[in-house]
Amino acid sequence: MFKKIDHVEIVTDQPDKSLDFYTNVLGFKLRFRDQVPQPGGGGSLDIAYLDLGGTAIELLSYAKAVEPVPQKTHLGYRMMAFEVDDMMKTLAYLKTKA
Repeated sequence: MFKKIDHVEIVTDQPDKSLDFYTNVLGFKLRFRDQVPQPGGGGSLDIAYLDLGGTAIELLSYAKAVEPVPQKTHLGYRMMAFEVDDMMKTLAYLKTKA
């Protein structure tokens, strides 16, 4: 019945910075990026679809303000985990990108 998680959506208010992080730091490949007009003159929705070895992320950025995620424990999405070859090497690499 179910085969896999197709993608994870992440809403950001910094689409270019987020795209840079996922592609240039984590190595995701940009599959497509588009601007979708929102009904009622609400600006546009920026969509970027990224892939890393079959794991996909859809970055969304709305023209209007969006509430940030709560900073306390809450119900709903909490994290995303990446499989890596060597945790210490990966952490050292990420520190060079800070």
